[in-house]
Amino acid sequence: MKNKKIYFCVVSEINEHISFEKIQDHEKEEKKKIFLFNLSDNQKKQIENLKINKIIQNEMYLKKNKILKYIIHIFISDILKEKPNDVYDYASNYFTQPQFKMYILEKLKLRINK
Repeated sequence: MKNKKIYFCVVSEINEHISFEKIQDHEKEEKKKIFLFNLSDNQKKQIENLKINKIIQNEMYLKKNKILKYIIHIFISDILKEKPNDVYDYASNYFTQPQFKMYILEKLKLRINK
């Protein structure tokens, strides 16, 4: 029997609660690993270049959208301070809290005033 975790998003219009779960198919993951090892050296190099280019694109996007970078930083800081047992539940509650915008603005003001 396959070990499965299910990731899907459930949004209730009443209370704006979002939960995340993941489907994890170990057999499929093993097939992916085998496939990657069967690639030629040239194909592996192409994949590595694609990864590098994607990292560069992501960095450029974050540099252009500094507010997003700060929101991510605030979120990571909060999650490391709180150390929740269920990270997915914490994240869904974090980004759907009613005063999220005000909370982020306050954190940004504190950063500016340091």
